[in-house]
Amino acid sequence: MQRILLIATLVASIWAAAVTRYDMEVIRLRPAIATTQGRVLVAGGDTQFYGPSSSVSVWSTSQRQFLAPANLTQVRVNLIGLSFQNTVLFIDTNTSEVEKYDPATNRFSTIVIPGLSAPFAAAAVNNKAVFVVKGHSGIVYNVDTATAIPWSLCTTMCEERNEGIATAVVQDRVFFAGGGVAGSRRVNIYNDQNGNFATYAGALSIPRSYLKSAVTSNRVVFAGGPFVYQDSAACASQSVLDVYNFQSGVWSTNTLPEPRYNFGMATANGDFVLFAEGNPCNQSQSYNLVQVYNANSNTFGSPLQSQGTGSPVGFTVSSQAVFVGGGLNQYQPLVEIFSNNRRVQSFEAGTTSDFAVLNVNGEGYLAGGVAPRPTNTFLVINV
Repeated sequence: MQRILLIATLVASIWAAAVTRYDMEVIRLRPAIATTQGRVLVAGGDTQFYGPSSSVSVWSTSQRQFLAPANLTQVRVNLIGLSFQNTVLFIDTNTSEVEKYDPATNRFSTIVIPGLSAPFAAAAVNNKAVFVVKGHSGIVYNVDTATAIPWSLCTTMCEERNEGIATAVVQDRVFFAGGGVAGSRRVNIYNDQNGNFATYAGALSIPRSYLKSAVTSNRVVFAGGPFVYQDSAACASQSVLDVYNFQSGVWSTNTLPEPRYNFGMATANGDFVLFAEGNPCNQSQSYNLVQVYNANSNTFGSPLQSQGTGSPVGFTVSSQAVFVGGGLNQYQPLVEIFSNNRRVQSFEAGTTSDFAVLNVNGEGYLAGGVAPRPTNTFLVINV
């Protein structure tokens, strides 16, 4: 197993960040990742020579090493991973079959979720797996009681939302926003406290699909959309933010100061959403700015400078915004770490795209991807 440790310290703030690289037992392209009981599991995806594998990489967060691999009951490629306190579910989006993990035995078994067919989006909240299926409906599955309850995304005038749905989990609630070929303004919210659903048919200011989301201390922010090229109006529309205050129940909007698409998006320091790199609608503008949005005041501050010029994936690790995949070029992808008012540090990522990321108890994990060939990279990110 290869291990490379990169450490950087900002002496002025006594702020250290480290990215450690390990190698998984197989190469993975577009894998799924999930966690339970101090383990991080990586499964599925295309492997070397683009062949599928049943092998599951099992990382111990306490021992900081890989344990013996587990195995799915059969080879699988396109998976969704859901994390629970005592188990992990990997859902095969091709067959709708579900693999359930037993940490005590390090084994998987298949389970049947009644009504689950072609899941397009899924999220875990408490002991529930919440699915969107067939574009119009969904299922809430209780992993403890093995019971499933159907639900509807809408009742009349239902547009197909069979792709590009954004999910966000906020406390006991799950948000399903946008989606579909033509985009949708609809947002569905499942509340696990009472088992109820709320549907907001026109919640988003514009129809969106393949949008992104970020959660602050009291708001959910949606932005972005599908790839656009030489369409200035479509590009500018993706720079509009739809912001939901989940304490007051009020929706509001704002717009990025520098309209762009394909940006990365992540929360920093609780109340700030950072928008990194991407492609500007005006080609004369800069690729490498990070816009900083204060969700509480609904204002933008001074932009930060990024070293990257790509289309990174953003997620939050220990209250810091982490962007992976943007870089100087496809051969030099970066991990860049930001607070709400500065770039903390950057590291070589070893992967550009098609990877999986996860935050577990303030530690970030990245698995697989391509840079520019498929890789078995596994990064542990501490900030």
